[in-house]
Amino acid sequence: SGFVNPNSKVHFCNNVNGTFSDFQIKDGGSSNDWSFDAIVYDLLTNASFGNQSDIYVMKKSMGGTSIDKDGATDYHWTADYEYLASENYSLLRSFEKTIRKAIELQGDKFEIKAFVWHQGEGDTVSLEVANKYYDNLKNMLAYVRGIVGNPRLHFFCGSISEKNVVS
Repeated sequence: SGFVNPNSKVHFCNNVNGTFSDFQIKDGGSSNDWSFDAIVYDLLTNASFGNQSDIYVMKKSMGGTSIDKDGATDYHWTADYEYLASENYSLLRSFEKTIRKAIELQGDKFEIKAFVWHQGEGDTVSLEVANKYYDNLKNMLAYVRGIVGNPRLHFFCGSISEKNVVS
């Protein structure tokens, strides 16, 4: 109930045009269902925590995806493009287009300071895929750091637990 919706300090881009609009929870927050990213945005802009002025977020999201070419679906974040059947299946390529377009349009008006990663279960389809997760994540992050030209870009990772545990 304490979250602000819409959060007018958060400007959101989820398109390959590189344009931003105010961030708003799709259902207006009425379901009290809050995503990891919405919580991060609120904490960064809340006076009790980060008290940041305006922040700009570039987002690409799709459930059931993986960073391994043999993950849950055909849609992957892999930096190994040669393994993908088509550019249409590379979420990382799509995200790269968004980042590059926003940088082109905004120039030096903003600096990309962090990468927030919220990974679900798409890389748990087999032990073989799960065992490659660390190296795949490291390669994907290195690729994004290369896109933004910052080898030390901050990286924040949230995850989804496998089961709801009630104590």
